[in-house]
Amino acid sequence: MNRAGTAYHDLVIRSSPTVPFGRFDASWPAASRPDLLAEPVVTALGQWGDAALAESVLVVDTDPEVADTAAFSAAYDVPLDVSANCVVWTSRRTVS
Repeated sequence: MNRAGTAYHDLVIRSSPTVPFGRFDASWPAASRPDLLAEPVVTALGQWGDAALAESVLVVDTDPEVADTAAFSAAYDVPLDVSANCVVWTSRRTVS
């Protein structure tokens, strides 16, 4: 939950997938820009069972010299609490 009591998931799903943020001119649904993604990320997005959720994952073209999260935040004016330099994936294992 964010400070206003809205779940982060709700904010991501309800936001436009192409609205720029920080100092970026553009962002894209990650699945539409495999050229900017590592192969495991492309594969994971393609296998995600929820197309709307997969489309809510955004990618921006960044300078590799500022890939560290703190450097990224400072260079592109993106707050640390809304940035990550990886895809965070959750899963549940069924115990038999």
